[in-house]
Amino acid sequence: MTYEQLFSEWLESKGLSRKTVRDYSLYQKRIEAKGGLTQENCDLLCRHIRNVASRGFLKNYKEFLYLHAETKQERIRLKKIYIPPLKSKKRTLKNILTEEEVLELARNMPSEGSKLMVAIMFYCGLRISELLNIRMNDFNWNTWWENTENNGLLRVKRKGDKYQYVPVKSWIMEFVLEWTNKTYAHEEKTVKGQPIFPLSHTAFRDKLNKSAEKVLGRRINPHLLRHSFAVHLVKKGWDINFIKEFLGHENISTTEIYATVPKEEIIKKYAEL
Repeated sequence: MTYEQLFSEWLESKGLSRKTVRDYSLYQKRIEAKGGLTQENCDLLCRHIRNVASRGFLKNYKEFLYLHAETKQERIRLKKIYIPPLKSKKRTLKNILTEEEVLELARNMPSEGSKLMVAIMFYCGLRISELLNIRMNDFNWNTWWENTENNGLLRVKRKGDKYQYVPVKSWIMEFVLEWTNKTYAHEEKTVKGQPIFPLSHTAFRDKLNKSAEKVLGRRINPHLLRHSFAVHLVKKGWDINFIKEFLGHENISTTEIYATVPKEEIIKKYAEL
C-alpha cells in the first residue's frame, strides 16, 4: 500500500466525506512534490490557497505524519510546524429573497420538475448536492399516507455522509407524488431508488437564473435559496439552535450569520418602547 493510499484510508476512518478525502489527497501530492511537510511548504500552501480546506488538510496531514513518524526527532520536527490560521472576513448576507419572491421564481421555472426543485430547496433548506441526491424512498410515504394533511419527512444526506430528517410541507409532498407519477409512470426509476431529479448542478443553476433574470432582474446562486429560508426562519422567531439543527450545521458559529438583526427592525422595535 502506498503512502497516499494509507493517508486516504486514515482520513476515511475519521469519517471524512469522499470529496474531502479526494481534495486532501490532491493537497498531499502537491506538498510532497515540493519535498514534504515543512514549515516553508506549509507557509507557501497557506499563502497560495486561502481557504478552510487547505488548513484542514495541513492539520490532518501533520497529525497523520506524527502518528506514523519512526523517530522521536521527526515527531519533534512535526510538532514545531505552525499552521497559520485563516484570516476570516466578516460574512454578510446580501440580496436575501422573501418567501413571495421564491414562490414567484418557482412559478417562472420552465418545467414542473424544476418548480418542485425550487420549492424543496427553499422550504427544506437544502444544499444543491442534497437536493440532487433525493430519492423517492427518502420520503416517509407510509406514515404520511395516514394523514396527508400533516407535513411529511425527508431523509437528507448531509456533509460527511451523515443523514438527517427534515420536515416537508404537505403540499410539497403532494406535488412530489403527482409529478413523479406523471414523469416516471412507465419507468422503474423511483422503484430502483435513483435520484428523482435528473438535472446537473449547472443545468439547474442555468434554469434558475433564467427565472431570476425575469423575476428579479439579476442572476442568483442556488445556495441563496437555503440562505433565504434560514433568514425566513429567523424572522418567524425560530431559536438559532433550532435553525442550526434544521440546516445540519456542525457549528453554531456557521448559523449565527443569520441572526443579525436588520437596522430597520431595531428602529421599529425602538419606536414601540
